[in-house]
Amino acid sequence: MKKLALAFAAILVALSAWAQTPEEILEKMDKVMEHGDTEGMIMTMTMKIPIIGAVPSRMYILGDKSRVETQMLGQKLVIWEDATTTWTYNSKKNEVTIEDNKADKSSDADDTLGMLDGVADGYDLKLQKETADAWYIVCKKRKDNTNKDDPKKIEISVYKDSYLLKEMKAGVSGVSVIMNEVSFGVSEKDVIISEDILKNAVIVDNRKAK
Repeated sequence: MKKLALAFAAILVALSAWAQTPEEILEKMDKVMEHGDTEGMIMTMTMKIPIIGAVPSRMYILGDKSRVETQMLGQKLVIWEDATTTWTYNSKKNEVTIEDNKADKSSDADDTLGMLDGVADGYDLKLQKETADAWYIVCKKRKDNTNKDDPKKIEISVYKDSYLLKEMKAGVSGVSVIMNEVSFGVSEKDVIISEDILKNAVIVDNRKAK
């Protein structure tokens, strides 16, 4: 019986050595998500807005270029963006609006990646649960975090086999945001408006004359 107890204790010690803290899990997730910097990132972001409901967007990000496809109020909007220009296609109107980006305006890509970058900074982390395939972590905003834009709570799940983000949930000003379905591998053609759309749509060019 004593030998059995000693063996059981040894197993517990080994398991504790394998165990990871929530901080370690998210740190490894951050490193995996860095692949998006070179390979480009694809993800789904769903915003749940009072009265309007759920608004899903599929995002393709490569460097300073991005494409966002959104279904909202019975129409499809596609937004292409680079460092200087934004093209917005409204399928219902078959119209493309072209605008200069403001010097101080951050892109949708920057805003999205900013939410994922260092997500645990300013938060206390707790491993809520784990399943065969993922860890589920709750991040609660610390009292010393005075950034008003940071949500009070963020829920993150991470795949065990790859340390890839499975899902992230957060809420700000009554709007909840869910990010999931993350993958890598974006080409230039994925983030540049096609010539066919420009040829066949009505063009509204609001750019300032150079």
